[in-house]
This record gives sequence, C-alpha cells and structure tokens, in this order.
Amino acid sequence: MSSERERERNMVVVTGHARACSTLMCNILTDNPKLRASSTSALCLECRVLVDTWSQSIDIKEMLLRDPTGGECRDTTRRKIRALIEARHPLKGQEELIFDKSRDWLFNYDLLRAAYPDTRMIVMVRDLRDIVASIELPLRENGLTPDGRPKLFEQRLNQYFSEDPVVDLKLGKVGLGIIGGPLLGIKDLIMRGDGTVLHLAEPEEEPHKHILFVRAEDLQRDPKLTMQHVYRFIGEDYWHPPHNYKDVGDHATDPDPLYLNLFRHEGCGKVLPPKPNAWSDMMSKEVADAIIRNPNLLWYHREFRYISDAPPERVDPLGDGCGDSSVVLKKTRTRSRKRRR
Repeated sequence: MSSERERERNMVVVTGHARACSTLMCNILTDNPKLRASSTSALCLECRVLVDTWSQSIDIKEMLLRDPTGGECRDTTRRKIRALIEARHPLKGQEELIFDKSRDWLFNYDLLRAAYPDTRMIVMVRDLRDIVASIELPLRENGLTPDGRPKLFEQRLNQYFSEDPVVDLKLGKVGLGIIGGPLLGIKDLIMRGDGTVLHLAEPEEEPHKHILFVRAEDLQRDPKLTMQHVYRFIGEDYWHPPHNYKDVGDHATDPDPLYLNLFRHEGCGKVLPPKPNAWSDMMSKEVADAIIRNPNLLWYHREFRYISDAPPERVDPLGDGCGDSSVVLKKTRTRSRKRRR
C-alpha cells in the first residue's frame, strides 16, 4: 500500500436513526469491492475519549505556548486522530474508500470535520412510527428474554423518545433515548445548514454539501436511483457491473447475541419494498397519531416529508420544534379529557 494512497484518504460515515436501514446501506456499499462499510463501530467513541483528554494534556498546552495561533496544535492533533481512524480501517485489496457506521457520529460532526475537512456523512432517517414498530417487534417476540426495558408499552414509548439520559439496567449503560437521542443529533445537523435532504421525486435545487439525509423508504422503494445519488455524493462513479438489489451480501458482523438478539442486523439478501403502515401491527392508531401530531416532532415530519400535506420547514431553534418529544400519550389523553368536560 503506497503512502500516497493513504494520504489521499477521506472519511465517510453512515449514521442516523436505529432501525433505519443503515445496515442495508452498508451491505450495498460493501458489495462494491472498492468500498467497505463497517458494522456498528466504537471508533467514534474512541476518538471522543482521545480528543477529550487533549484539553488537559501538557504537550498540547506547550504547543499553544509556542504557537498562540494554534496551527501546530491543530496539525498535530489532526495527524493523531487520523492515525487512529486509519489504523482501525486500513485499506485492503481494491478498497479505495472506507465507511464507518455509528449513531455516535451524529453528535461529533465538529470532530469529524476537524480531522477530515472534506468528510461526507450519510444520515439515515425513517418514519418514526416504523422505527418504534421495528424496535418493538423482536422485544414482543422474545418475551422470555427481556432486556430490562419497562414492561408496559407506554413506558417504553416514552423512554424511546426521551431526550434525557436513560439507564439501561441490563447492560449497565446510560444514554439518550434510542429515538430521542438521534433526533437531537439530526436536528443539530439540519440547523447547521450543511446538508441536503434527498427527495427522489424532485430535481436537486442545490449541490450536495457534507451531509446527505437518506430516507429508508426511498432506499427500499427505489434502491438504484437512491444509490446513484449516494455515489455522486461521495464522489465515486456508480459501480459497474451495477449492484444487484435482489442479491445483496450480508456483510454485517454485529454481536447481536450480546444484546439478546433484540437488535438484529442480519440481512435478507435483497432490498424489499417498504410495507405500507407496517406500524399498524405494533400500535393503535391513537399511538401512531400521537407520534405524528406531537408538536415537538413536526419539524422532523415536515423536513423529511412524512406529513404529505405540509411543506418542508427548517428547524426553528426558538419554536415548538425544540421541546421535549417524549410523553406523547399523556399529552393526547389530557386533551381528550378536556374535550369530554
């Protein structure tokens, strides 16, 4: 492997919501021998730990004393973080571009841009009702091996959408809600104005920047057109021979048994079209309507066209779209009681 090949490397990440076809996206990319996408990776967290220690480093402070402009410090830390990333993802064989997959990149965009100024970020989004249904299905099918989540659906639902730390008793971890956390990261990326939302039915009005938001439903409904946009976004020619979307490799190696197989990543070998109203098998219409009508989630539904009769709107940091998106059912029931009175 030549040093020139390494020096020209760029960093591309796949991130976004859980259960939003990010594994499918990575499997399709890895079918191309020039590309390789990781399974769910801890690389972002490793980078975050390293970066957070530098503010206390004597070596870093000495550099700033020698060069108050910070140029030497930036160059040194950039080389170190890139060395870590490229050691974790060395190029092999025909590979020219590596993709790292992790939801944690949603919260570390500045770190990524500092290390790779020309980075690309693919953000997977999906109808929130279908994300809930996809999370709930394996949990309900494996009732004999619960993972510590609340036993009542309403309590789990509020936990999923929580934007506050949630304790996972089974795994001994503390984190944001599995939906509420990514919503915060996606909201932040949209507010930066540094990305493009892919709408297959409309011509592009502006060039792609560093972030491309891809709807899972578009990837499922028209994988060829979606991937053509993705290839153009990452600066690569569409693969020839072209992808066979009826025969997609299963490249993910996530340790699903460690999580009681409640978040499975195995592929089915092909791209399946989205099932209309798939959420209806997992929740009542009241719950689905509460998710759609929650005023603190309207920015998401509008931005990604999950409300067909509403134009897309940019996030208003001072408006209703920045409130707490959890407790959707309690608000609905309160309004119902008032109407009865």
